[in-house]
Amino acid sequence: MTPPTPSARPAGLALRANDAPYEAQTLLLDMSAFARARDLSADWDAALIAGQLVVSPPFLIEALFSTRNEQEYAALAEELTVGLDQVAIDEETWVLALAAQAHMAAHASAYHCRPPVDYLNAAAAHQHSIGVLHYDEDYDRIRAHGGLRFSSVWAAPKGTLAGESDDPLRPFRRAVAERLAQFAQPGDTPVYERVLQQLDREVQDAGLPPVRSGDLPG
Repeated sequence: MTPPTPSARPAGLALRANDAPYEAQTLLLDMSAFARARDLSADWDAALIAGQLVVSPPFLIEALFSTRNEQEYAALAEELTVGLDQVAIDEETWVLALAAQAHMAAHASAYHCRPPVDYLNAAAAHQHSIGVLHYDEDYDRIRAHGGLRFSSVWAAPKGTLAGESDDPLRPFRRAVAERLAQFAQPGDTPVYERVLQQLDREVQDAGLPPVRSGDLPG
């Protein structure tokens, strides 16, 4: 995906604080915001003009992954690396990212299961005292429980962008998965049995065909 190109800014025109969106912060771009750039046209354009957006090597790898051929790759790579400043990552970035993941794992079972790029971006933002521009609640969670200090900035209010309503059950499935993940010991089998029994009752009450799980014991 190619982000919208900002219109030329007249030479010598100083940027006023109220011209810059997102509280005029310098923000490390996350793929979740970049992929929705066209839905952010006004704020995106203003942020580009203001020079607020920067990228990281992990973001570049993720963004360039979506290109389909050598020409698209070269064009997007040039646009991102020439048009936007890049923050450096180093050994400390990896140490911070791994420590954040450990903090998350200590908070709750499976709570650390977030994309590695998110940890690296959060760690880079921590190092450079900047924020992350995203449309992904993982950054709120990493900021709250990962031991890193950075601004977690939503590119738009949660639930307001195109496609968000396509799967209204997604947050519920995720919430159920997160809770079940906390029962990870062999002795927790009865918990899963009770959950399956309740789900089977719901399936029956809804008049749906029963689900046969042949790999379950008994």
